[in-house]
Amino acid sequence: MIPINKVQDLIAKHDNLEKELSSGSIDTKLFAKKSKEYSSLGNIISYAREFVKFEKEKKSKEMFIHEAKTATHTAKIAAKAAELGYDALLASPDPTQYKGNDNHCKGTALFVKRDGLLAGGHLVAVPWDHDGHVLCYDHDLGRVVGVYLPTPTKKSRFAGTPWEPAYPQHAVRSTYDRELRSLLLDSGDDLLAFLGDCNVTPTAQDTSGDLWKGKHAEARDRWNVMIRETGLVDAFREKHPTARRYTSYQLPKNQPKSCATKWQSDIKPGRVDLCYVPRARAVRSAEVMDADGVFTTANMTRALRSDHVPVLVEIEV
Repeated sequence: MIPINKVQDLIAKHDNLEKELSSGSIDTKLFAKKSKEYSSLGNIISYAREFVKFEKEKKSKEMFIHEAKTATHTAKIAAKAAELGYDALLASPDPTQYKGNDNHCKGTALFVKRDGLLAGGHLVAVPWDHDGHVLCYDHDLGRVVGVYLPTPTKKSRFAGTPWEPAYPQHAVRSTYDRELRSLLLDSGDDLLAFLGDCNVTPTAQDTSGDLWKGKHAEARDRWNVMIRETGLVDAFREKHPTARRYTSYQLPKNQPKSCATKWQSDIKPGRVDLCYVPRARAVRSAEVMDADGVFTTANMTRALRSDHVPVLVEIEV
């Protein structure tokens, strides 16, 4: 069988030739030669792309990060993970702290393949994570930090929680960002990846319209400073510097899912599910599984199954 890296090299060569030929700045003496080479590769490129896609899809995924909303939801996804050969590890708060009100206690779940490369690790306590938003998994090969972070809104928290009554959600998010910065810096060279539903759009390329404003803008600025200070890079942007891909398709407030196509003009998809890796760690691939990044009924239907679409990242360990 042809090594997959050879096929990937052919695809890269085809793509580079396409960019050169379409740039209009190529030397006329080389144009005919490169055009012929591009044409020859064009005869096999579709097969090459299908081969790479097949090889990626048949690989066993080492781990998944998933939002865990409630006890019932957690039990269901843990059972499904077991069927597929994964162990479920959960970061969740002590429900007694919330007096039965878990509106903001939406934890993070990590599924680790039992016979995989990263099996056999353990969770590390995150004492400041009152809501169960952060999961820290340590393994001999390194650390994975998974998150489902609070949305930075003006909505107030309820009374009877570790947070003071009427404590605004954006202030909770600010606390999380500050503590996360310390956790990531402390992880140092042991960090493999930092990923999850970050509820922030880092750049204008990550939304279909204007960037989120107000407290969202404050959170975005704070987030980008944190990423720079921790020396991390956005895995998706490393592979796709200019692409627009979206992971979250949110309906207008109080509108049922059946109205998805009716409210297209009001929906602003965003890329909020992010994966960051240390700058020195090679990213093999990073894809948002939203087909083509264009708002379509099919994409919306896929997203509404959980209100997000998957992100698949492959890094060197």
